[in-house]
Amino acid sequence: MNLTSLSNSKSKQKLNTNRFFKFKKPYASNFLVVGHRGARGLASENTIASFEKAIELEVDSIELDVVISKDHQVVVSHEAWMNPLTCLSKEGKRISEDQARLLNLYQMDYDEIKQYDCGSLRHPLFDEQETEESSKPLLRDALFMMEFISKNHQQEIAYTIELKSASITDGLFHPSPSTFVDLVMESIAEFPSKRINLRSFDVRILKVIKDKYPAYSTCLISADGKIDKEINSLGFIPEIYSPNYRLLTKSLIKKCRRKKIQIIPWTVNEFEDLRNLLLMNVDGVITDFPNRALRLRNRLKKIES
Repeated sequence: MNLTSLSNSKSKQKLNTNRFFKFKKPYASNFLVVGHRGARGLASENTIASFEKAIELEVDSIELDVVISKDHQVVVSHEAWMNPLTCLSKEGKRISEDQARLLNLYQMDYDEIKQYDCGSLRHPLFDEQETEESSKPLLRDALFMMEFISKNHQQEIAYTIELKSASITDGLFHPSPSTFVDLVMESIAEFPSKRINLRSFDVRILKVIKDKYPAYSTCLISADGKIDKEINSLGFIPEIYSPNYRLLTKSLIKKCRRKKIQIIPWTVNEFEDLRNLLLMNVDGVITDFPNRALRLRNRLKKIES
């Protein structure tokens, strides 16, 4: 899947970028904007409200994370436990750090998971977050809801789904890669594969997808930017490479270009970082604040025209 083809923002919000940037061509004026966990900087992460906010802003793609429950439901959640920064107990009380890891979603049926409120707490890093009571949704339900909302906005949204897996936590926080992927595929089978990108740090997950479900595009997430070593371990060329944005160098970008891999780094929130990445011609950015990136993109298109 070439996500670039989905980039068609119509936002009319204005941003005075003159005091921030003076661009010289070439720059990526049509870069993709991927809403991180929906619009994490503006609404509680990985909730329907956050996804709706991202759609209202007219992002190109919505990034979300999935884990597996004890009864093999695919749950939208960044952690495989109840994060004390984002979730309240079934009684509506704060969860301690000691309690958090004991509330292992892989050891809980979804009927129990949905009793926890993971939308009312404002994350301490995001003062602009709007909050409302919300349980962790199932992936299938979240996708149906996003499809409904995006159609009402006359948009076509892409989905960037991260499978949270690591070899050291097999059987503890999630099933084997093969089972994990199969369960996710059951949840997304009713949605167009061309609008879904599956991503992971775990090369085992990506290998299963490539072998069993080749219709889906893949994204290798990186925390160290050692692309040659990572691709060698993966054994094939993914459609997208997604490193921490701080790791991007001209050399790394050249390697991706030679391999014909799209570059969409995470997680880019500040204007100065956006500027630097656009001057490096990245294909897109994953951001907690899609409103900032979209306003900047629209401004750049006006300058270009």
